[in-house]
Amino acid sequence: MRTRPGSRRSFLTRLFLWTLVGCTTTAQVNRNLVLGLISHGQETTVLQQFASLQEQMGQRLKSRILLEPAFSESLAIQRLQDYSWDLIFAPPGLAAIAISRHQYTPLFPLESLQQSQSIFLVAHQSPIQYLHQLNHKAIALGQPGSATGYYLPLYNLYGLTIAKFKLAPTPQTILDWISNQTVDAGAMSQTDLEQLIPHWQQSAYRVIFQDSRSIPPGVILMSPRIERNHQEKIRTTLTQIPSEIQQAIGYSPTAPVPDYRFMIAIMERVQEITGNLRERGMSG
Repeated sequence: MRTRPGSRRSFLTRLFLWTLVGCTTTAQVNRNLVLGLISHGQETTVLQQFASLQEQMGQRLKSRILLEPAFSESLAIQRLQDYSWDLIFAPPGLAAIAISRHQYTPLFPLESLQQSQSIFLVAHQSPIQYLHQLNHKAIALGQPGSATGYYLPLYNLYGLTIAKFKLAPTPQTILDWISNQTVDAGAMSQTDLEQLIPHWQQSAYRVIFQDSRSIPPGVILMSPRIERNHQEKIRTTLTQIPSEIQQAIGYSPTAPVPDYRFMIAIMERVQEITGNLRERGMSG
């Protein structure tokens, strides 16, 4: 019997939680602390990457540290709305939403979630050469919450009439849709393209536009619903975690917190100009 995708994801999430719950006895626990992040089908890698951090935080805070991944930006936004996560390892777009709409506090930058420029690409044989030629074309975007796949692309398309938008769950899906001509063009980060396709194979696609604006790195965020005295304990704990674990996660407690004012302004502007976008042809 084939397992439904939703059931598999629910099982994987429970597996993350059960694995970590089993590591700490009830007598040691003061409270649960839920760590949230976006994971595009990389469950094993994420579990390995965060294992040492969770162990260290659990010991120092005497708390049960739970890892709850979201498998898309849209699910992550729902977690923000529900305040399901105490700490978020957030990419720039999700961080802008958490800070501006849900009062999450930025703690430390995540250089591991440093974003490159947003790009538009087409199939190599496409006649499209410039951004303005996307008028009346079908475009693939990332999920709402993605800086390079959603907010910046829509900002750059302002003034054009797009025939259809399709929201892709992953950057790989965007490449697939371009290849099979489901869409005329797609948007993602330059980094995603380079990670998915080696340079020598990129001749199947052609970049027609690259946004030159600087995007802040990701950031560790703390929920406003954590008690004030516990907030300081968490902040101190993260600064005292061994440096090799900090490097594995990709955060720096001595680096300045990124300035998200520009990213928040872009996000809010996109919300203004796409208020009824879904009703006008946006689909997943």
